[in-house]
Amino acid sequence: MIPHYASLVPIAQQARKPIFDLKQADGIGGGQIQAVARCRENFTKIAARLLERLGIEQP
Repeated sequence: MIPHYASLVPIAQQARKPIFDLKQADGIGGGQIQAVARCRENFTKIAARLLERLGIEQP
């Protein structure tokens, strides 16, 4: 299950970038920095699993 990352969604929308690509310059701080790191890990795992299921080698 993918967490909702509710506090990061508006920041990502305003920055016009994916949640996992947010930086402090975009307005995140404190626990949000760790949430962005966890989001990146989650999406990396999802993408790897998808590529595996499709039979595509990971770059």
